Amino acid sequence: SWGMGLDWDEQEEMKYAFNTNSFTVNNLGTEKIDPTISNLSIKIIGNGRNISIRNLTNGTNYIYNGMLTNGDILVIEGISSFKNGVSVFRDTNKRLIELSPGKNDIIIEGINNLSISFNFRFQYK
Repeated sequence: SWGMGLDWDEQEEMKYAFNTNSFTVNNLGTEKIDPTISNLSIKIIGNGRNISIRNLTNGTNYIYNGMLTNGDILVIEGISSFKNGVSVFRDTNKRLIELSPGKNDIIIEGINNLSISFNFRFQYK
């Protein structure tokens, strides 16, 4: 047990940045992270087009229908999407990734040389 009754395997590394197309994001909170009401920032760097992020745990799916090349940065900030600081919301499927409490199995497709990071606060009730 750690702090406010939190419990997790201390041997397990808590990672929120990845360089693979399949990974697990652990939400240690008791509540889901819904970007319409909770802060969730996802930063993506890589090369690709029609980039899809799927949370296999809860079925949420985000698609960016544009293209990323060397040096481009795609940021999903709450309900907004930006490529290099310019809104690209119109180029998305207008859906959002949510994180369920516990482990979230994520797959990202349509991108190479991937660097992706998740930034959010655990939510408790």
